[in-house]
Amino acid sequence: QDEKQSAYSEDDDASTPAEKQLSYTKGRRILLSANPSSKSLVFIGLIFSISFIVCFYSSQTSTQSQQAAQLLRQSLPHATNETGSWASCLDNTTLWEKLQNYIRIRTHPDSEYTTISCTRIHYRIPTQSLQKIKDSKSSIVIGVLSGASGEGPTRRQAIRSTWALAHHNVFFVVAGLWSQIEKEYTVYGDLLWIDLDEVYVTETSVLTFKTESFLSILYNQIVLTTDSVQYLLKTDDDSFIAMEKLSHVLIEEMRGRPDYWGNCVSGAMPHREKVHEWQRKWFISYEVYPEPFYPTYCKGAGFALSRTFLHCAFGNNHAAHIRYQPNEDVAVGHLAERCNITATHDERVWIRYDAKKDGINMDNRVIQHYVKSEDMKLFHDRHARG
Repeated sequence: QDEKQSAYSEDDDASTPAEKQLSYTKGRRILLSANPSSKSLVFIGLIFSISFIVCFYSSQTSTQSQQAAQLLRQSLPHATNETGSWASCLDNTTLWEKLQNYIRIRTHPDSEYTTISCTRIHYRIPTQSLQKIKDSKSSIVIGVLSGASGEGPTRRQAIRSTWALAHHNVFFVVAGLWSQIEKEYTVYGDLLWIDLDEVYVTETSVLTFKTESFLSILYNQIVLTTDSVQYLLKTDDDSFIAMEKLSHVLIEEMRGRPDYWGNCVSGAMPHREKVHEWQRKWFISYEVYPEPFYPTYCKGAGFALSRTFLHCAFGNNHAAHIRYQPNEDVAVGHLAERCNITATHDERVWIRYDAKKDGINMDNRVIQHYVKSEDMKLFHDRHARG
């Protein structure tokens, strides 16, 4: 109170306008220093103002994207109600969650965020590794879905020492706790980490978020900034890829270059039963997916998306606002249908592998799925011999 009185008494004694202004300024400084909570209130008010603007902009963008999808759907003869490709998500992110996201990306120099199916996802990817891709003029960038723990580290090491050896265009896409992969992230520089739980129960699976985050991030960070990259390819950490064959098939062999390439299937239906174990693994309820059919899609063992497909799906924000589909390969099929992209089926993406029946070989194969970590080197050596 004495400080307040001193501040105002000085103002009363001032005889000229300049002196009164100086006195008022000094008094205001004293009041602010005596009441630090005023600064806090100003800061909180500023944060909430920024958050309100972010929320308003996000809601406007979401509405515009849904309207654009509706117009596109009406204009295309292939659009139907049978697959759910035209269903949009609702952004239920709270103001507090948006605020947390904003603060979280300021905690690490590699931190950014992307949005998939109305879910804002915090991620980290090594900046220097992105630059290596640009410098190497790679035509294909590969995202390998892998677990942060369990068999994940072993599988990643098997791939690093075989088909990804000496290649700078391969990223392992992991989720889970940052503390689990921080050291590996720093040592190898080939991890793309997304800040979500590693969940593989079908209807809450992280696989779609991993896959589409990889595609979204590399599209914005690489495809939009360099002309050399023609494809982004998603695969799993139990797949072996013949890298030279892959490049030949996508870049040189196929005239016109496919926009969506892999081992593809049409007319598939959601699994509604839980009688057998494999049915329980792929079960989809009517609440999650009410439509009777899936769109044409390429299976998750390995599929590639062209720049044309990527420009539509991610440049036009379809991936950001499409309804969540827990099966990652079907989810990309939804984007293909939205974008009127035709899938190119290739039997050389070999899904089922039986060591006794098929042997260790990559004859007439580009990607081999279900390869154990201990067999990766055998495949690598056999493929190297030709």
